[in-house]
Amino acid sequence: MSPPLQQYLKAHRKKAGFSQNDVAFLLGKKSGSHVSRFEQSKTIPDLCTSLSYQILFNVPLDTLFAGVNNEVEINVFRRTAQLISWLEQKGRSPKIMRRIDYLEEVARRIAVTNLEV
Repeated sequence: MSPPLQQYLKAHRKKAGFSQNDVAFLLGKKSGSHVSRFEQSKTIPDLCTSLSYQILFNVPLDTLFAGVNNEVEINVFRRTAQLISWLEQKGRSPKIMRRIDYLEEVARRIAVTNLEV
C-alpha cells in the first residue's frame, strides 16, 4: 500500500466545488495563493487555519493531513521509546513508573492506529 499524501486539502476543496480564492476567503486569507501553498505542501497551515479546514470540510485533521499525521506519529513513537529508556535508567520510583506506564500507553495507541491503516 502506498503511503498517504501529506494532505488532502485540494481533493476536499474540489469535492466541495470551491476555488482557491473561495477557500482563502473562508479561511481569512488574503488570496488563493495561501491555499495553493497549503495544497502543494509548501507550507503547513497553522493550528487555527487547520481547524478552519476541519470545520469547513467536516473532516478530522488526522484525515485531512494524513501524511503529516503519520510522520508526527512516527516521531512521537520514537521519542516515546527514547524517553522510556531514559526514565528506566533513572530508577523505579512510583513517579517514574507512572510516567513510564503513561508513555507505554501512548506507544500502544500509536501502534494500534498504525496497524489499523
